[in-house]
Amino acid sequence: MSIENLKKALEGHSTIERLAALQDGELLATFSATEEEVEELYWDIRENGSEPSVRKSIEMTDQQIEDVFEEATGCGIYAEDLVWSRDTLDDFVEGRKMMAERGKIEKRTDDTLIVSGVQAMKGEPRKTLFVHVFGEFTASKMEL
Repeated sequence: MSIENLKKALEGHSTIERLAALQDGELLATFSATEEEVEELYWDIRENGSEPSVRKSIEMTDQQIEDVFEEATGCGIYAEDLVWSRDTLDDFVEGRKMMAERGKIEKRTDDTLIVSGVQAMKGEPRKTLFVHVFGEFTASKMEL
């Protein structure tokens, strides 16, 4: 599968599903692309998969976002480190199925999800996924 066909195949999937697919070693072995192309595509999805217009749609300052996210999740962050998407909390829960280790849901409320022990690909360190809903958008962060 070429890199262009891979991009087309991943269209319509949530950001977390696309990132998990790119991190899955078996999938990486099934298409012909250089490591540099895969890395570039990964970061393109990582950075632009969260729609650039999303952050601009949130009528809060970076400090307000950081405060709300930390209060809800207990995770101190910088606003620029968040990945923004239109994925729902249910999308994130469903996306865990594509991970090597699904982790354990530590907290689930109407607007917050925390999953510990998530491992995107075997051999990688386990991380904690923090997700918080800001209106119609979600902000997420994975941290060791």
